[in-house]
Amino acid sequence: MKSNAFSNLTDGKATTLIENGKILEKNMKKNLMNLNELMLLLREKDVFKVSDVEMAILETNGKLSIMLKTDQQPVTAKMLNMPIPLEHGPMILIMDGKMMTKSMEVLGFTAEWLETEVKKQGAYDISDVFLAQIDSKGQLYVDLYDT
Repeated sequence: MKSNAFSNLTDGKATTLIENGKILEKNMKKNLMNLNELMLLLREKDVFKVSDVEMAILETNGKLSIMLKTDQQPVTAKMLNMPIPLEHGPMILIMDGKMMTKSMEVLGFTAEWLETEVKKQGAYDISDVFLAQIDSKGQLYVDLYDT
């Protein structure tokens, strides 16, 4: 664990295959890789143009890590200085026809509210619901048992 040399010997070493949009042929040869394999790995990462890639590294597990050029990276809300409300993971309110009372308590919902909402989506009763899940925006997803 403490020896980099031993680790490199047993695990191998990551190899840069593309740098500044240029394919490093010598490194490809060292890894016995051809262009078809490189292009396949790029496409698996939704990259179709080598010129869009700043750096691509072949990891020791055989996967390709890619850093796109700055002008090819997707725009984020942070880049645009847009405030975004925080979102939490969806919570399950009904599972296999049974109400999850702890989730209901945490979110402050009542059994009556939930029953009304699932009836709006075609259930006769909570026991008709296979899964009910609510997201942080209050959108309720209801999946009824197949009939």
